[in-house]
Amino acid sequence: VNATNLSKFVSTYINYNKGTCIYAIATTLNTDCKNTLIRNFTLRAWGRPIEQTNNNLNNEYLALQNEFLQASSTTAGVEGLIFRTLISPHFLNHLQTDVVLVSGDVYKLSSYSMARRLSFLYSDKIPDEGLLSIAATNDLTQDAGFNMALDYVSQRMDPVVGQFTREWLHLDQLPGFNALTHEKFKYISLGITADDTLRKNMAQEIIDLVSYVSKNNRSYKEVLTSNISFARDPSLMKIYGQTTAAPATVTELNAVRLPAGERSGLLTRAGMLLSGSHSENPVMRGIHARKYLLCLTLADPPDNLGDALTPPVLDPNLTTRERYQQKTSGPACIGCHSQINPVGFSMSKYNALGGFQAVEPIFNESQMLVNNIATDSKVNLSIALGIDKDVLNAMEFSTEMANATAFKKCLTQSFYSYAYDLNEKTVQTNSCSMTKMYTELNSGATLQNFFKSAATDSRYRMRRIIKQ
Repeated sequence: VNATNLSKFVSTYINYNKGTCIYAIATTLNTDCKNTLIRNFTLRAWGRPIEQTNNNLNNEYLALQNEFLQASSTTAGVEGLIFRTLISPHFLNHLQTDVVLVSGDVYKLSSYSMARRLSFLYSDKIPDEGLLSIAATNDLTQDAGFNMALDYVSQRMDPVVGQFTREWLHLDQLPGFNALTHEKFKYISLGITADDTLRKNMAQEIIDLVSYVSKNNRSYKEVLTSNISFARDPSLMKIYGQTTAAPATVTELNAVRLPAGERSGLLTRAGMLLSGSHSENPVMRGIHARKYLLCLTLADPPDNLGDALTPPVLDPNLTTRERYQQKTSGPACIGCHSQINPVGFSMSKYNALGGFQAVEPIFNESQMLVNNIATDSKVNLSIALGIDKDVLNAMEFSTEMANATAFKKCLTQSFYSYAYDLNEKTVQTNSCSMTKMYTELNSGATLQNFFKSAATDSRYRMRRIIKQ
């Protein structure tokens, strides 16, 4: 540790709560200041006050005081304090051992344990000064204190919402661009720079949408229905037909709205529509939406279907939708595609980059523009969502999806799995916590309150400790 870093570290942590310490020079700390440094640093690293008794046969305070007693200098003592604190299981594994017995093998978490648990769930980091202060002055095992802490962390959960959205929708797996020289790609990408920067901005725009709905305490449905744009990249703005960049901080008053009648909500954002090629792929769009927004999967096609996964042959008189419809209407395909196609076909008014197309340009095998045909995005929801209703486009489809049981269950499973670090989405909303989360959505909750509901089951404040 060089002198500058040592001084900055020591002065920062001592000044959180100096007590009787009279701090002057980092390299010559007196006993009071050493003890203040120990208490303040471990509180922030472990998220709880250090134990200063032998109640648990482990006087942590005394052990860290010994680092200074055995060190050859104050500097070496500070280095020993940092090293021993950060290799502790309490830091590495976020142990919640400060608990109070309720009965039998059931314990309630202390206020500091609750603060740590909430902080890691909603901010993915150790408690900050505000949360530590709440834990120090309130009983987080009781509703009033717990709700105060939950409200506090929910206002700071933007990074977690962003990472959840990235993982939920697999935004790091958006396809690259592999047909840049095709005449159709040149046609639909005129004025657009199709590169990794565009892909990243497509993903970020979706993240910004979900983040906006959450932190502004808007209805969860607005993830699927909002017409607010978060596009600032010129190429993405071009795709959206947008002439004004979204402001750095979007509000209801200054928001840039997407062109009326063309798009709204998640399904109509470029990142959800991108194919990576010159031609849109309604089947892949349908599979993606079913898998990640409805948690509905299908078996892989049989091996004996030959060219089943290749795009349908070009026809100058058919739209992409019509060609895929024709190819997948046979008896070997219709079982699965009757579930996939309506979802993908509802997005037929968007090209391979996500640009709106009331009319689809048709190119032949020689890459020549040979026709323009009006697009059709009307679908029936009987099989896709279990609703006997026709919708005209992806916007209407999205409105119906926002109310669908399958979407609400899928969002519940997805966030629950993310929040509790499960490798796979839980198949059914059958746990008490998941039921509470689903009930919150089903009542028309805001997205923020839905996220908060992951911790509102009273059992979240308890843990079982089975002694062998």
